[in-house]
Amino acid sequence: MTRGRLVRGIATAIALSEYTYFPLLEEHFGRDLDRIRLVSGGELGSDDPFSWWNTLRASVWDREVVKMEPRTTVGALVPAALAASVYADVDEASDRLLRSHGQVPPDEHLRDAYAPAKDEFADE
Repeated sequence: MTRGRLVRGIATAIALSEYTYFPLLEEHFGRDLDRIRLVSGGELGSDDPFSWWNTLRASVWDREVVKMEPRTTVGALVPAALAASVYADVDEASDRLLRSHGQVPPDEHLRDAYAPAKDEFADE
């Protein structure tokens, strides 16, 4: 086994584990997770060393990934702004406070390849 295969296997296991939380989050917040926002330091299309990881996650999750500018302290303001009724909903607060670098769509071939494993993994 090569080091690359080992890393990809670990990354896939992490993506599958993250996926198991989606139904819990959807139930708790009463909304579908049609896209996932991830903090990313690189510009879309640049030589971001994590672009393969974001594509893998989008494909395993079968959801669009939105690469976000690393503004973690601003992200913490979203719940406070909602509680204070500064914004009508989480979408408006996120759009006003956070900045996107662009979207990473699922890769069709990867999505299809991981679909059976994802369903089996989620059932266990």
